[in-house]
Amino acid sequence: MVKLLASVGMVALLGISAAGAATPRTEVLATVHQFFDNFSKGDMKAAAAAVSPDGLVIMDDVPPHVWSGANALEAWGKAVAAAGQGGNMTDPAAKIGKPTSVIVDSDSGYVVLPVAFTYKQKGVAMRQAAHMVYSLRKAASGWQITGFTWVAGTPERAAVAGQ
Repeated sequence: MVKLLASVGMVALLGISAAGAATPRTEVLATVHQFFDNFSKGDMKAAAAAVSPDGLVIMDDVPPHVWSGANALEAWGKAVAAAGQGGNMTDPAAKIGKPTSVIVDSDSGYVVLPVAFTYKQKGVAMRQAAHMVYSLRKAASGWQITGFTWVAGTPERAAVAGQ
């Protein structure tokens, strides 16, 4: 029963049609989820598998705010980790929501997803509403991320239960 539920869940998650074939939309979203989920788990090697080997462009609220090229993901990951340590950030967690925009052409894709980011800063629970915007291209090996940006509001104290 557990295997059946897991299989049904995967079909629903990926949006595989009754004929069994994934659509370009579901393929693009699967690539974005692969990247996001693996990065969130701290598995940069698995996250990098979703990225174009030619490199990518990243824009984020972490200085220096833009990275590009073949080593952009690695450099960005180090900057994010350093910013978290420098800001006394612990327990980071991010959850993506339902896409607000998915545009897929024959060999290019564009995805916008809301993100709920929570963490503790010096022990204080914080939250930040954001969006991630991804650009992708279709290669012989499948969809690859060519760029992404983090668009976020100002972090706020998270509501504490019972107050």
